[in-house]
Amino acid sequence: MRYKIELARKILYNAADMNVSQEMLLKISQKLDQYIVEYLRESELQKGDLDERKEESGFL
Repeated sequence: MRYKIELARKILYNAADMNVSQEMLLKISQKLDQYIVEYLRESELQKGDLDERKEESGFL
């Protein structure tokens, strides 16, 4: 997912440099936002799994 975020960010920056329409910039930006939200959700799920494993093993 990090790769998708970096790629979308580069596309957004390049599009802005090329004076792409505001509508297209908005669409690219929204897609980037979607990738970021997905990444954060996945990270939270993984963190939750890690916390559960720590509790089960007695580390917390």
